[in-house]
Amino acid sequence: MRFMVVPPPMASYSVSLSSAVCQVAFAPPPRCSDMALVLSDGRIVVLEDSNVDRNSFKPPGEAPKVSQTYR
Repeated sequence: MRFMVVPPPMASYSVSLSSAVCQVAFAPPPRCSDMALVLSDGRIVVLEDSNVDRNSFKPPGEAPKVSQTYR
């Protein structure tokens, strides 16, 4: 969301998860491209955007990767 605005129902990326997403929280700067997701089965998934160079602007390349899952 830091580099582009895509109107609904379109999407820039998609991420496959084990169940539906109930809530999304973005990390504070400078990691504002990272997200924590609360899934409908009670798990929390952390997505990290490894493509973002925090010191300069670069257009995004790949979708964020799941880094942690908590139960």
